[in-house]
Amino acid sequence: MFFKRLYREARILFFVILLAVLGQSFFMWKGVEHVPFFLYHMFGFAHERKVAYPVLVVRYGGTDVSPYSLSNREAELIFNTVDRYLRLREQGDYLAPLVEQRFRHRWLQTWQPIAQQRLLNDSLDMAAFPAWWAARLRVYVPQAQQQEITVWRGLARYHPAYQLQMESSPQLRIPAQQP
Repeated sequence: MFFKRLYREARILFFVILLAVLGQSFFMWKGVEHVPFFLYHMFGFAHERKVAYPVLVVRYGGTDVSPYSLSNREAELIFNTVDRYLRLREQGDYLAPLVEQRFRHRWLQTWQPIAQQRLLNDSLDMAAFPAWWAARLRVYVPQAQQQEITVWRGLARYHPAYQLQMESSPQLRIPAQQP
């Protein structure tokens, strides 16, 4: 067993691990979820108050898709993927420099183009996305069958009263599905 061997060969490390396990058990028993020292950066200064928050609005027909009517997995798939698609369309593949920098020294030069091809999106992926995304949305929201689907960017203002300000035209328009 690992702990028997650790006790025989490195007693100090054994007692450090034992103390950590006992300390964590104590904090779990007391209901303390986090040690504040590790979260200082999160709570150590005041966060600036925002006037408006960017939102993504998905509509079918004239009805908005509420992320709260979907499961977390479905809402993330619908809203996050279309957001990434819209950013790709506007900016190009903004992850390419990051992939280049991160994996430059890890692969041989012959493997790097293959890895980039698998990690990054190309024009075929971009062309196929709207149909795939609309099919997924229509599975999760059956009322969207045979309805036009539009995706809008907007700003949500919460103070003094809630107000949703949309851009003048949708960023993505998918025509109604023919029966």
